[in-house]
Amino acid sequence: MIDENTEVAFRGRVERVVRTAQEHGLKQVRALVHSHEARKTFEVSGQGQTVAVLDSGIMSGHYDFLTPQGQRRIRAAVDFTEAGSPWDETGHGSHVAGIIAANGVNQGIAPDAEIVSLRVLCPGQLDTFGPIRRALEWVVERHESFGITAVCMSLADDGNYRSEEEAGDQSGITDLIHHLYACDIPVCISTGNRYGTFREQGMAFPAIIRRSISVGAVYDDDIGRTVHWEEGTITRTTGPDRVASFSQRLHSSTGGEHFTTLLAPAARVTSTGIGDPRATASMDGTSQAAPVVAGVVLLLQEYLRRKSGARPTVDQLKTWLRAGAKEIFDGDDEAPSVPATHQTYLRVDARGALEAAAKEA
Repeated sequence: MIDENTEVAFRGRVERVVRTAQEHGLKQVRALVHSHEARKTFEVSGQGQTVAVLDSGIMSGHYDFLTPQGQRRIRAAVDFTEAGSPWDETGHGSHVAGIIAANGVNQGIAPDAEIVSLRVLCPGQLDTFGPIRRALEWVVERHESFGITAVCMSLADDGNYRSEEEAGDQSGITDLIHHLYACDIPVCISTGNRYGTFREQGMAFPAIIRRSISVGAVYDDDIGRTVHWEEGTITRTTGPDRVASFSQRLHSSTGGEHFTTLLAPAARVTSTGIGDPRATASMDGTSQAAPVVAGVVLLLQEYLRRKSGARPTVDQLKTWLRAGAKEIFDGDDEAPSVPATHQTYLRVDARGALEAAAKEA
């Protein structure tokens, strides 16, 4: 059971959790990124695609992850932590997986996709990167047998880097993500929530890895009040497509080939909870942005597979995602307690991305 005001933390990333909050949910997320229109127009739903979610585990018995016949859509659940169980204790992984592929109480971006749950986070964990490395090795070795076409990593360290060289190849994770890139398997990673700490452009590790798909955050709606975020920023006004004050981001004019690939709606997002098979939970953070993009990636992969029988490369996916995205200027209508970057970023749009893919296909 998740109690009200429970906090989920991983090395500087803190998201507030409010159980059964319904005021801002996946409906707003889907509307902002036009995923429903994209699915209807291009007849895609994520069917035949599988995403590996590296997180705190998933509540596999939740109605969001069952087929209408009651069969589980989670193909495998493996624990790489010291917890001794692949099941979700905090609710974070279930929430992330729900944004991608829920199809029950909630409906995610790609509701017919299947999931592989790889637990790499647990309360009190001391080894930060070892479980992540082992899980990525597992994906490298088994992606064909489990049909894994994409990876989602809603996690971050406590850094703020402007290149992957500055961050260093921590525990071999960079090389593994480069390997998955060569296998045409995109890895969507949250940029981190510590903009208020550093107050300058940058991204956390591993989002800074240039061959990943790095995802920062915008609001999906007007929360309607002043918000005090855990890392110190204050947001006085919120609204759709305003850059979230906590979100780390890096523009290409500063980072060169290392830049934030996309922004996505991430505050406040109601998705799958763990209290019972119908539970919901509300969370904020770039952790909620990365799975939105992962869901759109699955729709793109399904579309191209049907059209050509091929899997798109990561570079193709990035091109379509960015070509179909909406421009967001950081500094025109935001009112945070931290300085804006005064740069233009791209916010993911599922319909636009599929239109861009259709032109090429």
